Amino acid sequence: MSPISSIPALAGFLCGLSFFPMLSLLANGREQKKVLKREQQRLKNTTFILSGKLSEPHLISHIRSLCSLGRQGALHVIDGRRKGYLLFRDKEIVDGFYRNRSGESGFSEIMKIAEGDYYFESRQVLQPNLIKKSIEQLLQEENHNEQPIGEGKHHER
Repeated sequence: MSPISSIPALAGFLCGLSFFPMLSLLANGREQKKVLKREQQRLKNTTFILSGKLSEPHLISHIRSLCSLGRQGALHVIDGRRKGYLLFRDKEIVDGFYRNRSGESGFSEIMKIAEGDYYFESRQVLQPNLIKKSIEQLLQEENHNEQPIGEGKHHER
């Protein structure tokens, strides 16, 4: 076999190497679309009490209202492809989760998000209380009483 006759075989082999990662990317893209479609369908079947944008200064007042009204459920926070949540029960926040952090640390991470959306979903919360502090104590620690969400914050990726 001459070196010239092996060039087409080598070219075909190299094309195949670049083709398989592209197939993998396409498969991942399809899976992400399926997940997004399931999430959209779930959202259509849910009644929300409130929703908003993190760039607007309403989140803290909404959190306070949910606590004072004794609402039970999850405040979902969506930051691009990332999601976090705060769980409410018995007039307090019982848990927060964002980027592999939970409890007070999860709450703190959620309060640092500068852009995205949030919505509250009424549902039963069975989670144990991972946050022992009141909402006012949490907000005071975060120093958010005077600075609305989205102002002067930096967004990490």
